[in-house]
Amino acid sequence: MRKVAHYSPVYLSLTKTWLYAQVAHLKRFEPIVLCRRTENVSQFPVKEIFSFRDSLSSFSRRYYRWRHGKDPYLRYYESVMKAQRPVLIHAHFGNCGHHILPLAERLDLPLVTSFYGYDVSHLTQADPVWIERYKELFHGGKIFIVEGAHMGRMLESLGCPPEKIRIVRLGIDLARIPYRERAAENEIRILAAGSFREKKGHPFAIEAVGRIAQKHRNVSFTIIGDAAEHIPREAAEKKKILAAIGRPGLSGRVRLLGYQPYDVFIRELYEHHIFISPSVNAADGDNEGGAPVSIIEASASGMPIVSTKHCDIPEVVLDGVSGLLVAERDTEALADRLDHLCSHPDLWREMGLAGRKHIEEDYDIHKQIPKLEDIYEYAASGRIP
Repeated sequence: MRKVAHYSPVYLSLTKTWLYAQVAHLKRFEPIVLCRRTENVSQFPVKEIFSFRDSLSSFSRRYYRWRHGKDPYLRYYESVMKAQRPVLIHAHFGNCGHHILPLAERLDLPLVTSFYGYDVSHLTQADPVWIERYKELFHGGKIFIVEGAHMGRMLESLGCPPEKIRIVRLGIDLARIPYRERAAENEIRILAAGSFREKKGHPFAIEAVGRIAQKHRNVSFTIIGDAAEHIPREAAEKKKILAAIGRPGLSGRVRLLGYQPYDVFIRELYEHHIFISPSVNAADGDNEGGAPVSIIEASASGMPIVSTKHCDIPEVVLDGVSGLLVAERDTEALADRLDHLCSHPDLWREMGLAGRKHIEEDYDIHKQIPKLEDIYEYAASGRIP
């Protein structure tokens, strides 16, 4: 079977289940993984993982650094590729595509690069050098994959030829997330999930819950996620979140669960009634690019969604059908939509069913993987299957 080399510097953080789905569900191609180091491998098993830190002895790592200078990783990957002989490279995130482009060119292998959000928005504003680097990538890369039309337009605005852009939804394994109807109980439980980054909008969700807390005294709020304390902007966002939770009216109503394994996240979906995800464009340019995969998973499980008209979220959440959308940073409107859903639990079943149907049609991993593999076929052979 032909092999595809997936490149991700770290394989794999708990929040990137959507990346694992693209690796684990391939049928026509065998995946191998190239990375600098591994994390959580027991949760994201792949037969062939080649990690600079974990696959090599300390002596070999020192040799590569001595022999090949500041970037020994590409030389290590090159030795792996010559032995494994993949037919193409799939880089995950645009900056990773640029990093591995010289190797793809040296080995004359087609390079497919997936963009996911911060690589399109934040990087190019934080350091304009990425605009030029992406022009190099767009010239040398074969195909560029995005989650939806909005991200496609962002990529095109950076100079990517439109004929090189393909849309492949971030599919989920629906067998792991069966539909379950949400019914009214004594307590109404609201859930959010996402890293503590400004673009996730957690403080807006907390404030919206606080605004309805007096009217709906049976409301509670759970947040799954945390900050990487060594990243200043995430640490700063965590301080904002903790300050918001400490405001009057929210005492005892908010639970912070931190990062959790995927199975725990799925379990928590079924313990809650409403999912909220008020994504925003961050001050530093960071945004979702596409849509948070947690929204797709929550909708698949049968939850009504409250979110924002941000990036490709309106493609996932059908406003007024599977959820309710508001403008970014509009806490008053966010609270109004939460209030509406809390006051009308009869809508939960209607929206939950509509959401499940939509996800089954457009975000089933078993429908998206054939599209991905068709791209591989084209990239590897130039022929459209």
